[in-house]
Amino acid sequence: MSMEDQLLLVLIKLRQSFDFMHIGNLFKISHQDASSLFNNWINYMFFRCSSINMWPHRDTIIEMMPDNFKKEFPNTLLILDATEIQIQRPSSMTRQSQCYSDYKSCNTLKGLVGIEPRGGVIFASMLFTGGISDKDLTRQSGLLQTLKDLITEGKINVGDGLMADKGFRIEEEVGELGLHLNIPPFASSTGQMTNAEIKVTEKIARHHVHVERAIARIKSFKILSNRIGLSLFGCVNQIWFVCCFLTNFFNFLIK
Repeated sequence: MSMEDQLLLVLIKLRQSFDFMHIGNLFKISHQDASSLFNNWINYMFFRCSSINMWPHRDTIIEMMPDNFKKEFPNTLLILDATEIQIQRPSSMTRQSQCYSDYKSCNTLKGLVGIEPRGGVIFASMLFTGGISDKDLTRQSGLLQTLKDLITEGKINVGDGLMADKGFRIEEEVGELGLHLNIPPFASSTGQMTNAEIKVTEKIARHHVHVERAIARIKSFKILSNRIGLSLFGCVNQIWFVCCFLTNFFNFLIK
């Protein structure tokens, strides 16, 4: 097979999630060879893609920021959210418990995604067990160290902001870096929010929805929207990261 056909095989597997028997028939090779080619290529693609710096300089992000976003959150450079992908139930009872998601009522893996305001993916964590909280996911994902390094490199500034939903109680961790966290305010002890708090909640929700759209794009690769079998566990992080990376070849979510 030519290198182009081998790459095409991988992209078909990611996009359509055909089984290797069907893919083997398409390319007139055995299903074992199809599986082997996929595993070799996805590891190579992960190595190459993960070596590329996806995070633009803050000046570039701000320059290309959509007008409405720039008006309301001029120094917010990253919009965060977590997502889960369904996996085949592990054989280990311990692993089943760790991977069980109350939210999805099944076994999942969970990843953290960060986009810049136009919708380009600039951060994608590795995958963790589905039972992990958003706060612990952020702590363990490497994001905080990445932000610290970016400040040191001058690519973001102290005082810049992140946006997330209420599940990300990471104000302290972000504040220690000198950054600002934009999350919807919580209701007071009376259970009611002020008009000002309601307006802030609406503004954040209006922009935070774009990270949900970005995640939907990632899951347009059917290998992630379908349940991932145990046979792919050895390269599931590579699959996840490459799919996140490939969405940056799509048109921007917001023009």
